[in-house]
Amino acid sequence: MTRQEMHELALAYLQQRLTIEEKLEVFRLIMENDDFLQVLSFELALLRRFAPLKTVAPAGVRERVQEKIIVVVQNPKKVIAERVIHQVLRGTMPQIAWAVYQPWQRRVFAYE
Repeated sequence: MTRQEMHELALAYLQQRLTIEEKLEVFRLIMENDDFLQVLSFELALLRRFAPLKTVAPAGVRERVQEKIIVVVQNPKKVIAERVIHQVLRGTMPQIAWAVYQPWQRRVFAYE
């Protein structure tokens, strides 16, 4: 087993994504392979270190993202047209007008 495979197996174990057979393999490796035990402890240390960095999305964001995904799936031509218009305006508008358009665009798309 390569070192990369050990890291992947250890991470999958810590994230509880393994089948029963794979868990048995992990337990066997813990008992027999010191390198795997080091890899497992390293992955655990990384998970603990980066756990506080995870943030939860604000309440309405998940719903807005799901709604936008549904709109894109139902009407992809509209979304493509919006992207094309955005690029055309960005290339042709003077910089001063772009400074006005961009905040307006953010406000409109954020509160649709």
